Amino acid sequence: MHIFFATDGSASARFAQAQILAMPWRSPVQLTVMTAVHVPPPPFTSFVSSAQQAFDAASVPLRREAEVRGEEVLAKARYALETSVASVATRMHT
Repeated sequence: MHIFFATDGSASARFAQAQILAMPWRSPVQLTVMTAVHVPPPPFTSFVSSAQQAFDAASVPLRREAEVRGEEVLAKARYALETSVASVATRMHT
């Protein structure tokens, strides 16, 4: 059996994770845990390339912070699930 679990680390996602752990699945169980990272585009359009470059430069730390948070969410889910299933794969989408 293969289970796909999308999580953002919220209380609702942790509840869903607990439900996955509580179910009597047929062995072997393979699980894919996915999270998504979103850094919004600029709230404006500009014909001035320096404005776009400034926004792009400012968004780099925001993107990295979001990716680090996504990696933490995946690591926590993997740790909680890997003892109960045969295989846990993780994915992060941007």
